[in-house]
This record gives sequence, C-alpha cells and structure tokens, in this order.
Amino acid sequence: MATLLFSADALAMGTIVLMAFAVKAATGFGPALVVVSLGSLVVGPLTAVLLAAFIDLLGGLAVAWFDRRRRAATPWRPLAATMAAAAIVGGLLLPHVPAAALARAVGAGVAGFGTWMLVVVLRAPKDGSSAPPPASRSFAADHGVAAGAGLAGGLIGVGGPPLILWFGTRLPKEEFRALLVPIFLVTAAARVGTYTVTGQVDTDLLRLVALALPALPLGMFLGDRLFRRWSERGFRIAIAVLVLAAGLRLLL
Repeated sequence: MATLLFSADALAMGTIVLMAFAVKAATGFGPALVVVSLGSLVVGPLTAVLLAAFIDLLGGLAVAWFDRRRRAATPWRPLAATMAAAAIVGGLLLPHVPAAALARAVGAGVAGFGTWMLVVVLRAPKDGSSAPPPASRSFAADHGVAAGAGLAGGLIGVGGPPLILWFGTRLPKEEFRALLVPIFLVTAAARVGTYTVTGQVDTDLLRLVALALPALPLGMFLGDRLFRRWSERGFRIAIAVLVLAAGLRLLL
C-alpha cells in the first residue's frame, strides 16, 4: 500500500476524503458512507471500513469545534453510550463475520430507507416550512436505533443511516446536526479504539490517515459554508440521496 501515496490512487483517495469531510461539515454525518462506498473501490472493503473510523473521528472533532457554541436540545450522552457500546461489539465481531454478506443486507435496508426518505421529502408541500413532520419518539426506540446503528458501524463502517432516518424526520436541521455530531464522535472514538486493540490498525492504514489530513481543513470549510446556505428542503433531499447512493453502492 506504500505505493498508494505516490500513485493515481492517492489522488483518488484524497478526493474521496475531501468529499467525506465536506459532507461531514454540511450534514453532521456521512464521511463513512463516502469512504466505505467509494474508498473500497481503491483500497478494498476492509481497509475502507477501518479508514472510515479515523475519518469519522477527525471529521467529528472538526465539526464539534465548528459547533462548539451549539447545544443539542435532546440529551445526546445516553444515546452516544448506547451506540458506542454496540460499535465496540461490532468491531470485535468484524474479523469473524462475513462482512460482504452483511454489507449486502445492510445495503438493501439503507437503499430502502433512502428511497422512502426521498419520496417523503419530494411529496411534501413546498411551503418553506422548516419544521419536520410530526413523528413520535420514545426512549426505547431512540436507543434501539442507536444500538443497531452502532453495531452496523463497527461491522461495516456504515452506521449512520438508521439514526439519520429516525432523527432526520423528527428534528430540524440545526438540532439534527447538533445531536448527531457528538454521538458520531464518541462512536468513532470507540471504533478506532476497538480496531486498534484488536490489532487491525497497521502502519499502512496510518499512512492513509496521514494522507487524509491535508484534506481536512478545506473539506470542513466547504461543507460548513454549504450547511449555512442550504434550505431545510434541500438539506433533507441531500440526506435522502446520500443514503440511497450508499445503499446502492453496498449492494454492488
């Protein structure tokens, strides 16, 4: 993999990581979707899953700094603890589970979620309202979704869609990002720690992480500006398209 740093693949991975950081800053989630779905074509699925955890962590730290004055109305710490614990379980299972078959199953679900979200947004009236449609929530449902998302994240590097589907239709975009950013940050730290302890992080992977660092400030800058200019409707359409694209990619 060392030759990756001096090849056309290096440019491809740099572009993919730049997109991942921009998506993270714009939506509060998504770098793993980008890195796993596109990066696997360059460095292979397993390396892409491991790299996605580091990109999630770096992007989460950057967005947390951008959002340092914004506080989530929904308590995020219990949800982060649930999702992180499940991510640790997924990370421990990763070396022993046929991830390809799991990725296809999750891809089908993710693509279905993305299609449903897109249909709902496009059928909604264009009245300029920023409030999401009323939808019920419960403690058990919130934590059940967080656990499923964490397990999927630890196993295949893509854990965001369940949380995006659940909270994306229940919270306005500012509250949505304010809630998801700390949850994904804690979960990314848990994934990185688990992969490291289980011996899945090597020097080749760390070289890829180093390659990603120069893309961080530019991606964050572009994504944060996009977030500030997006309408509520445009924000939700982008979420739906991203989730749908990731699901389809996991199926291929």
